[in-house]
Amino acid sequence: MTDEQLQAIKARRAIITPAPWATVSLFVGEHGEYNGRTVVIGAYTNKCNPTVASSTSSDDAEFIAAAPADIDALLAEVDALRRRHNLPSIIESEGKYIP
Repeated sequence: MTDEQLQAIKARRAIITPAPWATVSLFVGEHGEYNGRTVVIGAYTNKCNPTVASSTSSDDAEFIAAAPADIDALLAEVDALRRRHNLPSIIESEGKYIP
């Protein structure tokens, strides 16, 4: 991964809806029937929060809700590995990445 790719990921991550993200199950209808949809929302504090994504799969919704924290952890690991191995940047050469 080039430094430019890593910086682009960090830039995209920096501008998303603030954490925490969560999933909620929606109930619709007069009797509160479950509609089978799980909604992922950013900065969850009440029912008026913005919808980030929705899915009929709870697994997909959980993955999306966990993505910001997962990406933060992965970015921190990349930074730590680069420091540990003294890799200030990775150079692309003939389709291969070399330190």
